[in-house]
Amino acid sequence: MNEVKRWLKSAWVLKKQIEANMDEITALRTLACRVTPMYKESLGGSKENRTENTVARIVDLESDIRRDTEKLVRRVEEIRTAIERIDDERCRVVLTKRYLTYMKWENIASEMHYSVKQIFRFHEKALRRIKITVK
Repeated sequence: MNEVKRWLKSAWVLKKQIEANMDEITALRTLACRVTPMYKESLGGSKENRTENTVARIVDLESDIRRDTEKLVRRVEEIRTAIERIDDERCRVVLTKRYLTYMKWENIASEMHYSVKQIFRFHEKALRRIKITVK
């Protein structure tokens, strides 16, 4: 069951990684706009431009974001398909709210008009019923 939860949480992990990379890009762009190019001599006598390094890092991060976004879209679709196969509607709703909209347990309980304890029961039942293909 832990493997199932880890797989379900993987979309959230990817989303957080994308957000972190986007935050880093924002910080790097701010830095690149504020700083004039600075040069320092290396051992070989050539000059290295920090702005170029910053731009290169931004390009790398943008590439990572594109790759991770494609992976996230695929993973969300896999999770959605697996959830849709569960025969109990309440279990499907709990898993969808928790793993696709990233809601907190208390908010799920409030929206569904159940206790948090009952939401946990639906969650456990759903975890036992979900069929996944871990890739």
